[in-house]
Amino acid sequence: MSNQRHYNPIIRNSLFLLLGVFLIILILNYVLTSYFFNAIEQGQYLVDIAGRNRTLSQLIVLDAQKVAEGNENMKVILREHIAEHGRILRALRDGGTITVDNREVEITDKADETILPTIKRVEKLWRSYQDTASIVVAEPTKIAVRQEGKQEVKLDIELEKLAEMGFEEKQIINPVVLKAIDYLKRKSSEMLLLNEQLVREFLLVLDKKRQNADLIILILTLINAGAIVGAFFVIKDVVLKPLNIIAEAAEEIAEGYSSKPIEYEFNNEVGSVVRAINRIVGSLENATDFIQNIGRGNLNAQYKGVENYTELEKESLAGALLDMRERMINVAQSEKNREWSNTGLTKFVEVLRKDNDNLKKLAYNIISELVEYIGAAQGCMYIVEEESKENETKEMYAEIVAAYAFGQQKFLKQKIYPHEGVIGQVLIDKETIYIDDVPDDYSDIVSGLGSAKPNNVLIVPLKLNEVLVGMIELTTFQKFEPYKVEFIERLANNIASTITNVKVNERTRLLLKEQENTTTQLKLQEDQMRQNLLKLQSTQEEMRRNQQALRSQSYAIGTTLLEAEYDMEGRLLNANSLFLAKFKYKITDVKGKNHRIFLDTQSSYSEEYLRFWDNLRAGKTQMGEYKRVARDGTEIWIRATYVPVPDETDTLYKVTCLAFDVTEEKKQVLDYQGQVEALRRSSIVFEFDLQGFIIDLNDLALQTFGYTKDELFAKHYNTLLLMEEAENDDYKIMWRELKGGKFRTGEYEYKNKNGETIWLQGSFNPIFDLNGNTTKILMVAEDITQRKEAERQMQEIQLRTKIQQENLTALINNTDERILSIDKHYFVTIINENLQNVFRQMGREVDIGTNILDTFPERNYHRLKDPYDRALAGEKVRLEEHYVGSKGEEIALLVTYNPILDDSDNVQGVTVFAKDITEIKKNQEEMMKIQREMEEKEADLRALINNLEDCVFALDNKYNFVVFNEAFEKTIKEKANKEVKIDESFEKIVPPSEWETWKTLLERALAGEKFKTNITFFDDIYELSLNTIFDKNKKTIGVALDMRKIELL
Repeated sequence: MSNQRHYNPIIRNSLFLLLGVFLIILILNYVLTSYFFNAIEQGQYLVDIAGRNRTLSQLIVLDAQKVAEGNENMKVILREHIAEHGRILRALRDGGTITVDNREVEITDKADETILPTIKRVEKLWRSYQDTASIVVAEPTKIAVRQEGKQEVKLDIELEKLAEMGFEEKQIINPVVLKAIDYLKRKSSEMLLLNEQLVREFLLVLDKKRQNADLIILILTLINAGAIVGAFFVIKDVVLKPLNIIAEAAEEIAEGYSSKPIEYEFNNEVGSVVRAINRIVGSLENATDFIQNIGRGNLNAQYKGVENYTELEKESLAGALLDMRERMINVAQSEKNREWSNTGLTKFVEVLRKDNDNLKKLAYNIISELVEYIGAAQGCMYIVEEESKENETKEMYAEIVAAYAFGQQKFLKQKIYPHEGVIGQVLIDKETIYIDDVPDDYSDIVSGLGSAKPNNVLIVPLKLNEVLVGMIELTTFQKFEPYKVEFIERLANNIASTITNVKVNERTRLLLKEQENTTTQLKLQEDQMRQNLLKLQSTQEEMRRNQQALRSQSYAIGTTLLEAEYDMEGRLLNANSLFLAKFKYKITDVKGKNHRIFLDTQSSYSEEYLRFWDNLRAGKTQMGEYKRVARDGTEIWIRATYVPVPDETDTLYKVTCLAFDVTEEKKQVLDYQGQVEALRRSSIVFEFDLQGFIIDLNDLALQTFGYTKDELFAKHYNTLLLMEEAENDDYKIMWRELKGGKFRTGEYEYKNKNGETIWLQGSFNPIFDLNGNTTKILMVAEDITQRKEAERQMQEIQLRTKIQQENLTALINNTDERILSIDKHYFVTIINENLQNVFRQMGREVDIGTNILDTFPERNYHRLKDPYDRALAGEKVRLEEHYVGSKGEEIALLVTYNPILDDSDNVQGVTVFAKDITEIKKNQEEMMKIQREMEEKEADLRALINNLEDCVFALDNKYNFVVFNEAFEKTIKEKANKEVKIDESFEKIVPPSEWETWKTLLERALAGEKFKTNITFFDDIYELSLNTIFDKNKKTIGVALDMRKIELL
């Protein structure tokens, strides 16, 4: 059935067009409204921020005055106000994000061209305003001035000496700060006026934006109203009238009154609906015929008018009916698959019953039948086994017991452990793994199937009660159907149960066979015992004679050895007093109790203990050292003999234990063994025979020398020595003494396998036999190579340190500064001659090792000690001290206290540098005075040239701008659309075609010529005056230029 629509979508296009128009109008409304509202919001931000700057300019003056009044905390606020004013000014000019009053404001646009000149004037004044305010922050508010006492002092005397001579300290306001505040006060009104003008200009721009926004809103309102009226008439003609026609006709068809087609002549959406309604009647007749065929059982019946089922939608009537038929077919197929699975399970019940006494044969029958039944290409079966490890743990692995490939059995022997390939993963997860897209390099996956490269691999675990018994691996070149996978998983439970039973039966058969062998052996032993019985009877008389002697021996044993008797089940029958006293029991406490009460919990059920009693019950005497536990939990070691005792019929009926306490001996042996093991673990151990050949060594020795055990075993001691050591007479004497029984200790130099030097510290110990003869030599040592290397490096460091100390002493003695260094206990470690001479003038001899605190006068002790304490706490202290000399001059010293840090940043001492900065301070004040005068003159000059209508500017001798007026700046902006900057090259501004002419004129002026000429500049003609600029030495440093535009008539 065709679903294609053969009509012209007039209504849809009309509605889409109408919708598009409305969307365009809405977008236009949103864009224009957002634009103008954002513009108004930005304008308001700019007004507020400009107002904030106006306030900040006055706050800076007030903050500076509070600083001068002694409020040092105001410096932080002053610094913040300066930074905020600068940020706001940059944001007003260039835009960006700025935080004002804890509110983040984003300025998206740069300043309007009408406001930019005012901003530049504010910036020009702000630069000097900011620099002056920064002086208030940076400079100390008050400075210390010392008034001269009665004594006269020399200018080069030290601080401590000045304090002793009676100088008085006076605090005054820093003159630099006062001058800076005075400048701020003078310029604050001018700054306020410029900022006020900037606010008014931003307000004018804001009012203009508001007027534009009101006009746009009025225009958009008129456009929206016209669009709504037009949309109403379009919908009425295009949609509503055709829908009325369709509604009337559809109601008649629903009630069954009309079988005639609806007539509608237009080929649009309504026409398509009409044709669809006309097809409904025909479709209902086709559906009725199809349902009747399905009801008769004809599942392959065709639906009339449907050619391609796959293109039908299930929601349609035809699609739903065809889907119903497909479901009925699937139900039939599922029933067929279920019958196939049940048949297979029945078949394999018979397979599992056969050959269940031979696991490998049973496994082969299962895998071969399964491969044939499901149509696989190959298959194999794994059985899960366990094996013991060295640490007495057990590890699970899978082993192939049967394989089936193309009708031939493969005898494969392979163990697969957890994490090894896909089989190893199943060992861990115990879940089915199905790979339906096997790559070409599948052979890299350990599956146990050789080199075959199937397309599909299925691995199913054989589990019984969640215990993994084995696995089945099947491969095929077609995909496994889900019902076949389900069948194999169901069958896996039956296979797992059968395999478990087979393994149990095999284990039972082995036990029965062992029992038969044991019975045969017992019969042979019984015959032997009968033969021995005759011999025993002949000796019985002799035994009676010896009975009295045995009683005597028994008494001796009972008074010297621990004796106890047990029945064959391990229950105590009797014990002597020594036994009971050793284990701290009474006979009534232990008689009839099992032997386990004398063991700890772990040992009492161990395999070794069970085997111990099995051997006794088998008549085997047990001898050895055993650990037992007394009543209070104390460990007791006994060396005992357990003897099974037969009765008159040679039936074992009790076990006699004779023992003696070896606890202390055992502790000593264990302690000795522990010491030996610890020594071998932590030390290098060699064993030599008396000729010096190596007969044993530990792993640490091999690791140290870099050899393997085979490389050193049976090698001579000389192999380890340096050549010169091996030929030394002391070595030969040492070895003779070792043979004679003398031990040697010391430090010895060797070489490793790579020829590198190794140092060992240890001893050579002769080992004696019972007769006191030396049997071998034991060497125990530790590697001290690193220590010896560290000693060598330390000697080199000490030598370098000595040289550096001598160089440092020469260096500090050749400087004009006074240098002192102390350790953290205030003892002098370094002092140069300059400072020593100062102390000598004070009548004190200060040298290395002197405590600097002893040199402080009592009245100034704490003040002089304070900077040392601060530096020892990790602070770098820098003090500027001012004094009045004997002639009334002011002396300034800059004293720096630097903490001395080690590699771990711990303070180890303090270094003090004292420098006379009197001349430097004078020069700084003079420079600041000159700078202020130059700034004032520069401001006057700028104001003068900015009032000129001519273009005035000056260049240095490299053609870079030194100064220019606003008329020149405006001309360059209009002509070249460029910003003129100080220190920028004039060549970048001039058009390339005019530069050579300009360069010639500038060279004449720099040569000292003063002249006028006409010149073309950006296609305009100017009258140009050039004047050479000289410095105070009459040296040419630049050119001053004055350009006046010539108006052509």
